[in-house]
Amino acid sequence: MPSPGRRFKDAIYEQFARVGKALASAHRIELVELLSQGPRTVEALARMSDMSLANTSQHLQVLRGAGLLEATKEGLFVTYRLADPSVADLLLALRKVAETRLAEVAKISRGFLAENAQLEPVDEDALRRRVHKGEVTVLDVRPPEEYDAGHIPGALSVPLPELAKRLSDFPKRREVVAYCRSARARGRYEASAMTGITPLEYTRWRETALGTVTERLERAAVLDLAGPLAGRDVLDIGCGDGTYALGAARAGARVTGVDRSAAVVEAARRRAADAGLPLELYVADALTLPFRPKRFDVVLAVTVLCFVPDPLRAVAEMARVLRPGGVLVLGELARWSTWAAWRRLRAWAGSPTWRAARFWTPAELRGLLRQAGLIPGRERGVAYYPPLGSAARLLERVDPLLGGATRLGAAFIAIAGRKPAA
Repeated sequence: MPSPGRRFKDAIYEQFARVGKALASAHRIELVELLSQGPRTVEALARMSDMSLANTSQHLQVLRGAGLLEATKEGLFVTYRLADPSVADLLLALRKVAETRLAEVAKISRGFLAENAQLEPVDEDALRRRVHKGEVTVLDVRPPEEYDAGHIPGALSVPLPELAKRLSDFPKRREVVAYCRSARARGRYEASAMTGITPLEYTRWRETALGTVTERLERAAVLDLAGPLAGRDVLDIGCGDGTYALGAARAGARVTGVDRSAAVVEAARRRAADAGLPLELYVADALTLPFRPKRFDVVLAVTVLCFVPDPLRAVAEMARVLRPGGVLVLGELARWSTWAAWRRLRAWAGSPTWRAARFWTPAELRGLLRQAGLIPGRERGVAYYPPLGSAARLLERVDPLLGGATRLGAAFIAIAGRKPAA
């Protein structure tokens, strides 16, 4: 009779083998790779993997049975996602072992490149350096939802069907590098787990009394600190659906907007078209902006630093693209207010947006500006009322007076920094 130790080993290794068996299929490995880009329906996975709906469903059930995937049903559609970040880690480990130990992997890759002579591999570290210097334009030609789930910092989202008609948007004398999917699955998976703000949420916020008043006050404060905008080149980072970009365009500026979400950039395009205002809009990352140094007279960054992983790097990027004598205006969520308390309660209740958010003090924002080589200037506070529509309407006229006198109790802080003249 087997010993207790032997029985334990047999039982535990059998469970480990369930995971191995689930991945013992090229089709199922591809499905895991696709899901590392973000959640997808069965129909989308079938289309992207060139399999029938029935075969795709069977493979997904095997992966789910091994605990690698989770599924939710919404109406007639079933959406699958990775069960845990460790599944993405497993995919990367599997790929690394295959690339290291199987000569056929390198041989297949070389054969593909040989058949497509116009293609050549690009070292990622060298590519990042060239993007930072403004020497290349990087295009992510995957679908927008994959870009939103995670991408190379500084890359612009240009889905492949749009590439031909968008080529004229890019600098003529700058090298263009395009990429589709990479092996960095875990980063994409973790990014997809973060809940961003959708175009519908912007619209719903703007339809409330609280949203209408607060957005109006915040926009007025930010654009006031930016100074005269007519004829100036303005960059709006984290432009969302275009509120500040459109405000700057109405003031006569030449406006470029960037946001990491392709969905909200498309919403900004629609709003600009409806308003008859010209905006140059890109999907790009605040940490590696796809612009040459000293490109803009004014840079606006509203509620960007509260969500980026490296705020100092983001401000340094903003300073890099700012011309000498130019102005950077930061607008951020303040740490000490009734709004901050409400948002912290929502974070404790499980809101992924507010769990990821960072709140700021004026002193911290001034410190970031100085570290980036900018000179802190004027400041304004906004939204001294509690997060209630009735309070916002009642105190709207008083709020600007408080904003000029103190930052204590403000829900939103705007601060300007000037780049020293050359």
